[in-house]
Amino acid sequence: MNTKEAKEIIAKFTIGYPVAKETLEKAYDVAKMDNKYFGLLKKELGLSDDVTRCEIFRERVDELSEMIHEKMKDEATELWNHLLSCLDCRKLYWGIGKWEEEKKDIKKLKAPIVLQMNKFGQIQDVGIGPPEKEFKFVAGAAAVAMYDIHTMDINADKPWEWELEDEEFGCTINLKIEKSDAENYQFICWLSCTEDSPIKNSELLVEARKIEESGAKYIVFRGPVGQLQKVPGRLGLGFYIIQIIAEWLSKKSSNHVWEISLELK
Repeated sequence: MNTKEAKEIIAKFTIGYPVAKETLEKAYDVAKMDNKYFGLLKKELGLSDDVTRCEIFRERVDELSEMIHEKMKDEATELWNHLLSCLDCRKLYWGIGKWEEEKKDIKKLKAPIVLQMNKFGQIQDVGIGPPEKEFKFVAGAAAVAMYDIHTMDINADKPWEWELEDEEFGCTINLKIEKSDAENYQFICWLSCTEDSPIKNSELLVEARKIEESGAKYIVFRGPVGQLQKVPGRLGLGFYIIQIIAEWLSKKSSNHVWEISLELK
């Protein structure tokens, strides 16, 4: 076995292909002969004594931010798993950009928001979606954190809120989700626009579609943003696509759509 063959075997193993133990051990020993490669391999796998997982992620964050969510999960599984538990790296990942423009006039949030109710009825974030809005309250002259994103010890029934900026259009999509009952959630969303935003005077609609495992899709809510302010939309467990649609009053150009994937467990 030469070094090229050894590297190919190791590469297959790291992305999930089954490799016999004896073959992998031989490939590992052969790869050691290439010091530069072996050093990079140890760093990538988090085996280097002087490199933390966070440091590895920071070095690759630009590359990972350009990957679609599913590709990152498949090709950089260890770092994808790292995002599940490291809030600092998630903030860095989402700070680079939030939206992917797959089609003209349609922007898609680059990873889904995944929420789960635990056995105590508390909502927990179990994905790598954008960090939620950080709330603070002021007591006297001191401002302290109301709660932490990963702990539910304070105010267990709190709503989860996100502020998703789009600098191109000068607007922020606000999404709020909270528990309705033991197996259901409710949501509202709205847009905040700057004075010079091109969509400031647009008609704003919200559409929520449930995607079944069979691939079947059906609309569970469609209406103006203002309707949700009065009566929140109700969502059961499952996978949803929420679209915020800006309809141009002049009709001189096509509508603009922001699309958020949401999984509720």
